[in-house]
Amino acid sequence: MRANPAFKRTAYGRRLRHVRRRKHMALHIRQFEAADYPAARSLWQETSGVGLSEADQQRQIEQYLSRNPGSSFVAYEGEALVGTILCGHDGRRGLIHHLVTAKEFRRRGLGRQLLRAGLQALGAQGINKCHLLVFQSNAEGLAFWRAVAAPKGRNLLSSLSQSRATPNPSLKRSANGRPPGPVWRYAVHFRQPGPGGLPLSPA
Repeated sequence: MRANPAFKRTAYGRRLRHVRRRKHMALHIRQFEAADYPAARSLWQETSGVGLSEADQQRQIEQYLSRNPGSSFVAYEGEALVGTILCGHDGRRGLIHHLVTAKEFRRRGLGRQLLRAGLQALGAQGINKCHLLVFQSNAEGLAFWRAVAAPKGRNLLSSLSQSRATPNPSLKRSANGRPPGPVWRYAVHFRQPGPGGLPLSPA
């Protein structure tokens, strides 16, 4: 869009330049592959609220993907990886790790789309309950889970409960370099997502 012509100069006396908005390309979600690891790792490292441990090294992630085929997903805009979710299960309960979106893609429904893809994959294997951990200091992450558990998000989740938990001692640091703090453990009960896709409401 163009700058408002009524504003001739900024507070510094300089003329306003044209304001340009970045044009976003279409998003593409597909299964997480081993080749996606370097880009995914970079996204995790630059995202605050993400805890990383030895289990997040490339070999371990590749083993995780091999043990849980077709349950983890990545989102791309063009050639840029902008979102991830790792999902797996033990035959009875599922686990969600690293539901992460790039900062500029938040509040556009991408997190919900990735969550839907992961829960659909778990549901297809007979799993309808899963767990995840969120640092208490991760305000955006906590807000996301509270939003998807709200009535408007109940077409995906039937219930979501939380309890305090102690973080994994193997977590050396969070992505912002700080020691990991206390966490909330979430137990997610979900319905089989129906056709039509999850509403792209902000969260």
